[in-house]
Amino acid sequence: MLFQFSEAYGVERVGEWKVFLAEFTTLQKMFCKLQVSVDSEQ
Repeated sequence: MLFQFSEAYGVERVGEWKVFLAEFTTLQKMFCKLQVSVDSEQ
């Protein structure tokens, strides 16, 4: 699936996808930290 995706869109698109995944993971971690801080305040 991912290989066909990279064949169709090219390496630069895969690079964009990796950047998007990295940003999404960072956002998720930040959100988890927010949740933890909110829980500890209550």
